[in-house]
Amino acid sequence: MIAYDQHLHTHCSHDSKESFDAICLAARARGLSGVAITDHADLFGVDPAETRDRIARSVREATEARERYPDLSISRGVEIGDYFASPDGGRSVLSLADFDLVIGSVHCLSFGRLNDAYSRCDFGDAWSDEEIEGLFSHYLSLLLTMVETNDFDVLAHLTCPLRYLVGKYRRKVDLSRHHDVIAAILSAVIRRGAALEVNTSGLTDDVPGGIMMPDESILSLYRDLGGKRITFGSDAHIAARVGAGFREAEKRVASLGFTGYTVYRKREPIEVPF
Repeated sequence: MIAYDQHLHTHCSHDSKESFDAICLAARARGLSGVAITDHADLFGVDPAETRDRIARSVREATEARERYPDLSISRGVEIGDYFASPDGGRSVLSLADFDLVIGSVHCLSFGRLNDAYSRCDFGDAWSDEEIEGLFSHYLSLLLTMVETNDFDVLAHLTCPLRYLVGKYRRKVDLSRHHDVIAAILSAVIRRGAALEVNTSGLTDDVPGGIMMPDESILSLYRDLGGKRITFGSDAHIAARVGAGFREAEKRVASLGFTGYTVYRKREPIEVPF
């Protein structure tokens, strides 16, 4: 099984209450060799000082956890969201520590009636099909900007809005309409020598189906464009979800011809075979 979960959140993220000990004990129980703590540093409409304080605490607690769990490789990471909203804020966060891993993502949108995190929006009948397609297109345009401007190692959950649009609200999104910008995003990731995350937050190991972000069609395009580096992250905000969906994701990814994955130490990639 995949041995490293490289996208995890603790009580140092605004949307988690989980302790470092609970995350580490869950990883150990699941047989993982290592974890990356990547607490949120979202830069859209937040207090920069509060964000810095939380990430500084995350770094400090991750460092302390290494002493308590010497058998577990614990990477000090951060997930910088919406970098384009405050490049200075992003650079300020990155100056806090010698990080092992920096994840880049987009969580918030200003589109139509939405000016907030898309995870908090009700995408029910008030949104037309065309508005849904337009919102997803806007998200991808911001993601391309992020990939071209952010200092990051891993692009997180490329199709994250689908977790809500499709998974929660059962809205339809035609990915073929967005092929060109998705290809541009993937090409930019490859040019930068970065990695593409396979996010398993929509998967479980014991229930068939579920949403993998991105899905096989996008991973195949990434491969065809020359992409090789992938990481796996459960995006767990509670200990019970650490490493969730990894067996299912490994089967899907291996079937596409990928032979392993990448882990990061001091922001340097290390290749690990399946």
